[in-house]
Amino acid sequence: MLQIKTAGVQAQAFSLIPDKLIARIAQETDVNRFHKKHDVNTVFKLVLFSHIMHESVSLRVLEADSGSSVFKAFSNGMLGRDSRIPRSTIAYHLNKVPPLFLKNLFDELV
Repeated sequence: MLQIKTAGVQAQAFSLIPDKLIARIAQETDVNRFHKKHDVNTVFKLVLFSHIMHESVSLRVLEADSGSSVFKAFSNGMLGRDSRIPRSTIAYHLNKVPPLFLKNLFDELV
């Protein structure tokens, strides 16, 4: 039952943040220039998904979640053929996301 309730929360959270909004802000802040394979939309939604699913989140949890069928269903195939995102790649991407991207996203949503 908890899994079903959590899935509903994930769906609501994902629907509140449109992909087009993330794409526009990513373009404005040039955040995807560092990301060859996975864009900021994928990484952002992975972090959001993991925070909804778990009480505490680590790179290992993010890596495991990126390969889960539940995340793949909610992310609408953003990972493409990849089975999961390695934690070293997640760490690299999180380190390269400029604070301005998150600030602009927050300002648009609030």
